[in-house]
This record gives sequence, structure tokens and C-alpha cells, in this order.
Amino acid sequence: FFFSSRRRHTRSSLVSWARRCVQETGNDLWLNESFAVFMATLALDTAKGFETFHMSAWRVFHKNVSVAIKADQERTTHPITTLVSTTEDAENLFDSITYWKGASVLKQLYYFIGPDVFQLGIREYFSLFKGKNTELEDFFSCMRSAQQAQRQESDLKYWTELW
Repeated sequence: FFFSSRRRHTRSSLVSWARRCVQETGNDLWLNESFAVFMATLALDTAKGFETFHMSAWRVFHKNVSVAIKADQERTTHPITTLVSTTEDAENLFDSITYWKGASVLKQLYYFIGPDVFQLGIREYFSLFKGKNTELEDFFSCMRSAQQAQRQESDLKYWTELW
């Protein structure tokens, strides 16, 4: 990573915290990892005390996404949501596609529904599923609930079907 040691330590702490909030089951393992990366980047971008660094959190994020895009063009590519039957299957998913392509999808979702709706959805998700195993539909259900609470018209169901 391109972060200084202080920033790297902060990012690492944020990623660890986000991973502990909920646990994804088999096929949705990507959400746990991608969510942690996305939220750590978002937090670092808005955190005070990092203004003097020459590289923004989003710039680093996009450098890593470009690595994932290259990996996604190889014959070893895989969808971010992949059937996991064995431990080996799960271990093979810890790559740039899972972390960074998945985080890129979450960033798109964040801007699609907006920060306030996203935050409300995350609060509901953590409240309902803290320490439990979840599936991707649980996450999207909380996002749709937040959209309804905010009377948002955008069609999240259609968006999820597109990718």
C-alpha cells in the first residue's frame, strides 16, 4: 500500500473493526472484505490529521482498483460473488478482485443511494446482524429499507440485478 506507517496503521485498525461487525457466509465472503476496505477508505478520506499526506485515500483506492481490473481480465477471473464449497475455494477468493472490485461496487452503491441512505442502511444492518452470519440479500434488504425510510425513489433492486 502507498500509505505512510501512521495512515497504514489507522487503515488496518479500521479494516479490522469493520470485519468484526458482521460475518458473511460462504458465497458472500467478498462483502465482509470489500466492506472493510471501502469503509476504511471512506473514513480515512474524511478523517482529520491526514491533510498533509501527498496521496489521498481515494487515489490509493483507485490505484488498487486498477490492479483488480487487470486481474479481472485474466483467465483466472471470477465474479465477486462466487460459490464457496471448500476452505480452498474461500482461500482463493482473497485477491484483488474480491477486495477492490467488491469495494468499487460498494462505492458505486454509496453514491447511487447517497451517503445518508447508505449510513442509515448500515446502521440497520449492524443493529440486526451484529455478530451474526449474513448473506448479501440481508445487506441489500437493509439498504432498501433505508431507501424507503428516506422516501428515495431509485430502484436498488434493478441496480443489483445489473451487476
